[in-house]
Amino acid sequence: ACFLNFAEDWKGRFHLVVFARSFEEYSASPEMLFLNQRVRITGKISEYKGASQIILEDPSQIVFLDGEPVIEEEEKRSIPALPMLAMSPSHGWTLVSWNIENFFDVWDDPWARDEVTQPAFVREKRKEGIAQVLRALDADVIALQEVENRGLLQEFVEDYLAGEGFELVLIEGNDTRGIDVALLSKIPIKKVSSHRNVPLVKADGSSTHFQRDLLEVRLDRPRNPSVYVVHLKSQHGDEVADEIRDAEVRGILSILGEEMEGRKKPLQAVVVGDFNEVPDHPIMRQLLEAEQGASSLLFDPMAGSEKYTYNKEPYLTRIDYALCTQSMRGEIVSANIVDLSPVPGLKLESLSDHYPLRLVFAAPSITDIPR
Repeated sequence: ACFLNFAEDWKGRFHLVVFARSFEEYSASPEMLFLNQRVRITGKISEYKGASQIILEDPSQIVFLDGEPVIEEEEKRSIPALPMLAMSPSHGWTLVSWNIENFFDVWDDPWARDEVTQPAFVREKRKEGIAQVLRALDADVIALQEVENRGLLQEFVEDYLAGEGFELVLIEGNDTRGIDVALLSKIPIKKVSSHRNVPLVKADGSSTHFQRDLLEVRLDRPRNPSVYVVHLKSQHGDEVADEIRDAEVRGILSILGEEMEGRKKPLQAVVVGDFNEVPDHPIMRQLLEAEQGASSLLFDPMAGSEKYTYNKEPYLTRIDYALCTQSMRGEIVSANIVDLSPVPGLKLESLSDHYPLRLVFAAPSITDIPR
């Protein structure tokens, strides 16, 4: 964030706040653009650490008194279109997963702590940028994390992804701020299951639940692959948070194990999303070392990548994954962490504190298709 102060002795005094995702809205970096300038500010006054402040949610809240423009002209800010990326192999499909960071609407939900998030809502420019990236990544299925509600996502799809043919899945989960996991699919959907109410047991024997949900969506295509969208407990809470994530991971393994029982064909599934844990942590090893028969249940097709998925200093780490069941190993054409924007002139870091994941799957061989 950028703090704009009005005195050299600034501690405890009134200031303005501009969050990083808004920087590109201005014609120059805010700390240089407003240096030694006379301005008029409009906004709600709040208090932070004993000092009064106004958070600049939009450049329209601040004007120069000499009449100079604060934001660039629209034609200078427009984002060029990008040709679509290479399509999936014939009859294959592409999966993208992305934590789109605090994708909130403008309304205060009385049943959730959405008011604690700053900025309080996602602006149109960030919606447009996210949509352009999603279009460029050319996905058949999109798993999303940190979406506030179905209404907001429906509006986003209708306004920015119209004509793409996406069906929308979002079931309200357990998060106290109201953020949910969701899925958009061009592939017809065969079945949807929420595991938000599944009881989980922590190592000390106490009970808990998925902090958001484990959203299961079965796709209506050969071998009926399932996409499980997750957003595990955040790092806030240290050891207590670790205990909850450990219970969530064991819950995932239990649900997958139950799904595999009695099946004639191997389970095709991808567990994808924000796991809030680094690859070598015991919690992640528990997922990747769980056995099914003579081999591990899940594998990480991006294992060994030096790229990180959480892109904010100082915690540049990989905490997002797309873990696949062994039956999908031979169908993965590519699996990448998208850390370079597919849209020229648009920075991914201005859209979210996470990078997207993109996987391309080939079509199953005809001998694998159930008759």
